[in-house]
Amino acid sequence: MTTPQTASTSKQNISSRLHQDGTRTINVGPMERLISIAGGGALTYYGLRHLSLRGALFALLGGDLVYRGITGHCWLYQVLGVSTAEKLRSTLVRLPDNQGIKVKRTVTINRPAEDLYRFWEDVENMPRFMKYIQEVSRTGENRSHWVAQSPVLGTRLEWDSEVTHSQAPSLIAWRTLNQTSFAHAGTVRFGPAPYGNETTVTLTLEFRQPVGQVGAITEKLLGYIPEQLALEDLRRFKQLMEAAEIAQSESHPSGRSTM
Repeated sequence: MTTPQTASTSKQNISSRLHQDGTRTINVGPMERLISIAGGGALTYYGLRHLSLRGALFALLGGDLVYRGITGHCWLYQVLGVSTAEKLRSTLVRLPDNQGIKVKRTVTINRPAEDLYRFWEDVENMPRFMKYIQEVSRTGENRSHWVAQSPVLGTRLEWDSEVTHSQAPSLIAWRTLNQTSFAHAGTVRFGPAPYGNETTVTLTLEFRQPVGQVGAITEKLLGYIPEQLALEDLRRFKQLMEAAEIAQSESHPSGRSTM
């Protein structure tokens, strides 16, 4: 027989399984979340434009997909015991006074810091490994213009940026200029790793964002997207730098070559 105390304990166990760090357990992978948000937004917009039973159904379905993308939680996946999410330790923190969010990701690359610094210093290399960056062009000393595609809605984003500090071969820092909806600042650090020529690359980003109810939704979107994309971009950077080294090593079996 189930006692009130047993039932209470069971509810607490279920609650603890459904919640992690104040949110429902994430069981939807990053790409699925992006697709859910984009597709759900389109369905919701279509449903609201067509005031009918069919339109209402589309709007409800779209809202559910947006919720799925923002929270990263799918009830069907939970029932089936399925998870497409990669279990990663979160690095997201809030800036003081709800001014925005900060994410930090690190990867180890089997290349000397000098090579990595020199490659990253040339901002026109960024589209080679940053998935949603389409174009970067120099506009002046330490300044550049960036063109990107939004990972959520697919819209075009543009901003100007300047390098505020650089110290070869260990640090590059930058920030956006003027008023932009994608205001942020960042640093990339290149430090020694325990083994050989390996280098630890740490990317830190701070995003400014609006406050209020709209800001709360934006925070969830920006909280997930920059953190995941920072890691994915670092992984592509690692693959690009190490693959180039491997290709040259195969061409010259006597030893490694730098880019």
